[in-house]
Amino acid sequence: MADIIFADDEANNRLVMRMQLELLHHHVRLAADGQQALELVHQEPPDLLILDLMMPVLNGVEACLALRAEPATARLPILLLTAMDRHELPARATKAGFDAILTKPFQMAELAQVITTLAGRDGTP
Repeated sequence: MADIIFADDEANNRLVMRMQLELLHHHVRLAADGQQALELVHQEPPDLLILDLMMPVLNGVEACLALRAEPATARLPILLLTAMDRHELPARATKAGFDAILTKPFQMAELAQVITTLAGRDGTP
């Protein structure tokens, strides 16, 4: 079981993802934007942070860059979820330091595999 923070500005996406992740026996905390995700990470670092790309306040790239700039969170496993094709992603997104990028729509088995891979590694510096 992993402790996961999921950030997405769409309330429906947050609820569906929470249900899916809880069915996989993970503990899930939700954020409506990148700034809320950063606050949750600083309160209690998760095993994995999942960020949507397009969010208000701080988008997924900005949140990832902020965490990578801090020694305490520089190695936190971060997954980017996006509806954009990998070839459409801005260069800034591909160079931000995400550990994995998953394109929507995705299969739950694919997400489960990424979670197992990322949340199982040691994210401490």
